[in-house]
Amino acid sequence: MTRWKDEAKRAAQVAAGMALGAVVALSAAAGVATPDVESRYVARTYTDDEGETLPYRLYIPDSYDARTRYPLVVYLHGSSGRGRDNVSHVTFDCVADILSRSSVQVTYPSFVLAPQASEGSQWGFYLGNSAPADLVIGAIQQLEREFSIDPDRIYLTGSSMGAMGTFYLMGRYPGLFAAGVPIAGGGDPAIARQITRIPLWAFHGDHDNFVPISGPVRDGLAVYGTRDMVEAMRAAGGTPRYTEMKAYGHWISCWVFRGGELLQWLFGQHRIPASLVRKNQKSRAEIER
Repeated sequence: MTRWKDEAKRAAQVAAGMALGAVVALSAAAGVATPDVESRYVARTYTDDEGETLPYRLYIPDSYDARTRYPLVVYLHGSSGRGRDNVSHVTFDCVADILSRSSVQVTYPSFVLAPQASEGSQWGFYLGNSAPADLVIGAIQQLEREFSIDPDRIYLTGSSMGAMGTFYLMGRYPGLFAAGVPIAGGGDPAIARQITRIPLWAFHGDHDNFVPISGPVRDGLAVYGTRDMVEAMRAAGGTPRYTEMKAYGHWISCWVFRGGELLQWLFGQHRIPASLVRKNQKSRAEIER
C-alpha cells in the first residue's frame, strides 16, 4: 500500500505543474502492476470485416468450464497505455493486475478483456473517430461466440481516457452492459438519459489536476467531469452511485479496485433482459391507461 501511495504522490507532484490542456495525453495510473501480470493474459488480436485490427489481452479463468457461464469485465486503459505492443496497457497501472489476481478470481471467477487503443486514438470522444470503441464491441461479440460468457454480466470500467470511453460506450450500446465503473474521467451529459438504466458507480478525486471533477475537460469539447455526468444522470431519473475521494488526485484506480466493496457490488449486477424491459414498459402503459 505504501508503494502505491509513494507512486501517486510523485505523480501528483508532476501533475501540479502541467497545463490542463494536456489532459487527454495523460493516464490514470495508481502505480505499476506486479511483474507477472503480463503472463496471466493471452495476447490476441480482433479483426473486423473491414480489416481493422484491435490488439487485446484476455484473462481466461483458471477454472474455466464451458458448462458454466462467466462474467466478462472490459477494462479500458488511460492514454499512457496506448500503442500496438499489446503489453503496456496491462502493465502501466494495476487494474488489469488486480482483476486477474488469484485472490480475486477465487471469489469472482471471470474473464477480463483489456483492449489497447493505438497512439493518437481515443475511446470514441475526441478525434471524431469511434473505431477503437466499435472494435471493442466486435471483440466482445467474438468472445461471446468462443467462450461461455454470461451476456447478462458484462461489466465495463476504465480510468481517465478509459473512463470517458466507459461513458461513451454505455451511451452508444446501452443494452449491452450490466454495470459501469468510470474512474477519474467524464463524458457528454447529453447521453445521460440513455444510460440511466445501467447500474453505475463513478469515482473521482476532488484534487484531480488532470481531468477536472466538474466543468469542461477541455475547451471546445462536449465532455464534462464526473460530477456533471452524475448530476445529469440523476436529473434524467437515474440513481448512480458516486464517490468523490477527498484529497485524492488523478491516480485513484488502485484504491478503487483494492476495496472489496466495489468488487462485491460489481459482480452482483445483472443486466435486465430486454424481454423484461419490454414487459415492464407494457405494464406501465396499461396502468397509465
